[in-house]
Amino acid sequence: LPPPPPEPPADPAAARRAAAIASTIEDGGARAALAVRDGAGRLTSGLERALAAFKEEVEPRSQPTAVSRSTEQLVQSARAAACVAEDLTRAVGAGVSVVASAVG
Repeated sequence: LPPPPPEPPADPAAARRAAAIASTIEDGGARAALAVRDGAGRLTSGLERALAAFKEEVEPRSQPTAVSRSTEQLVQSARAAACVAEDLTRAVGAGVSVVASAVG
């Protein structure tokens, strides 16, 4: 089980500062999540358009095309970057929850 949240600050000014910090973190996390979702949406749309154009212009081969190791590594790097962005967004959300619990 996770440790219990810290006790809220006794000082009202400290509580207001903590609430302001939590709000800033929450806003930053929301903006980062929006940017990641928007970027992913645009990338998906672009890839779908490129694939549709490719299918219209290129005749299929009888043998599948081999993908180079460097292309595989590029795709794996892009996937890893997307996972890092997702983890960061999740961590920001968890941090906001902890601060919000502490403030009350």
